[in-house]
Amino acid sequence: MILVSSIFHRRPELIRDQLLLYNAAMGGEAACHHIIHLNRESVRHGILDELVLPPNVTINPVHLDTHRPTFLGCHVLNLLHAVRVGMEHTHVYLHTDSDIPYRPGLGEHIRAHDLGLGEPRLFKTVRSTSAWLEPVMNDLRLRAFVERFGDGRILTTRYEGMFATRPLMTEILFQMMAVLPFDENHWRGDYPYEEFALPTVVEAVTRNRVLRRCRHAVMTASSSRRYELADRAMLRAEHIPLLEREGPDIFCAKFAPGDLHSPVRAWARRALGVPEPG
Repeated sequence: MILVSSIFHRRPELIRDQLLLYNAAMGGEAACHHIIHLNRESVRHGILDELVLPPNVTINPVHLDTHRPTFLGCHVLNLLHAVRVGMEHTHVYLHTDSDIPYRPGLGEHIRAHDLGLGEPRLFKTVRSTSAWLEPVMNDLRLRAFVERFGDGRILTTRYEGMFATRPLMTEILFQMMAVLPFDENHWRGDYPYEEFALPTVVEAVTRNRVLRRCRHAVMTASSSRRYELADRAMLRAEHIPLLEREGPDIFCAKFAPGDLHSPVRAWARRALGVPEPG
């Protein structure tokens, strides 16, 4: 069983659409179980009364204001709740509501590997123009971690669609919380725990291990020049041929259109055999 940790902010019909697409990509409801975090704002506005969810979904009873803690903190709380209530699973998959699955076979792909995360790159500080340079360099806990447990380097990569075996994901997140204990007042924004601390900790944890490893399952279109998309721009119909030509380890893409009946969503439903919404 694959535990799918999700973070949602969008409209109820988009949440259901993504869950159904992931069920199909994973191999059916029996192949995975979703544990979802709904942010405090959406709960306050009544989203719990509007959701129509598949049977293989559990809602985390803790609802955070996701403008404060980072998304990764919500995944930590999801996994803690899964452990607390005794959810059986062999692997953990992390994603948010902005990606869209479009290929079958994701569950089989995950079960065939120990870790799915892109090869990290060295975070270069010399002549860097990154907006994250100062906060990364001033993060004393992260720097102490890389000196003590790492190899002295701070690394970076995207993590959407990361997955790992249950023991490995537990160890990675345990070490993440050792770098900086998570609570509602930490891990704010998206810095630095998504794209800097996480790959740095993963490489320290997995060093000298023989693992079945591949990249993460979600493709971020805005990072590819072929898509000619601005940062956080949504996928359009003309991107479908590009998505179809992505490598065999890509099963999902960002950013999913906000229109339930958009050409990209309709194409993904056809590709995965998901009926059109009524």
